[in-house]
Amino acid sequence: MQHSIICSELLCLVEFYIDRILNFNYYIFKRKLLGRLLMHFAISASWGPTDPTRAMLPFIFAASALQANDTITIMLFHDAVHLASKGVAKNILPVGPPPRFEEVYNHINAKIIVCKPCAEVRNIFKESCLEKIVFAGMNDFHIASSLPDTRIITY
Repeated sequence: MQHSIICSELLCLVEFYIDRILNFNYYIFKRKLLGRLLMHFAISASWGPTDPTRAMLPFIFAASALQANDTITIMLFHDAVHLASKGVAKNILPVGPPPRFEEVYNHINAKIIVCKPCAEVRNIFKESCLEKIVFAGMNDFHIASSLPDTRIITY
C-alpha cells in the first residue's frame, strides 16, 4: 500500500514537472486522435536569416504536425537564434513554401526554445526577443526529446 502511494506521488511530481516547466500537459500524449496516439516532435533548427528557405523548413514541418494535433518543441541553435528577435522572423520569406513562423509561434501546442549560449554570443538577449520565446540549454532540449512518443527532427 505504501509503495503505491509513493509511486502515485512520484507520478504527480513528474506530471507537474512536465506541465509546469515545458508547458505541455502530460495527458496529451495519452489521448487518441482518429485512432492514433498523438506524437511530440522535438525539432532542432540551426539555419537563420542568411538562408531564408532553410530557416523556415522547421516551422513548415512544425505547422504540419500541429495541424494533426501533435505537439512540438523547436530549439533554435547557431544562426537560427536570430529568428527569436522581435521583427526578424516575419521578414524572412522562404523561396517556394509559405512562411509558417507566426502560425507555429502562436499555437498552444508549440514551444520555441532558444539556445541561451548561442544567443548570448550573438548579443541576443531575452529583452530583445519575442514574448513566448524561452531561453534554455541543451538539457531542456534533451527533456523535450525524451518525452513519450517523441520523434527528433533536425534542420
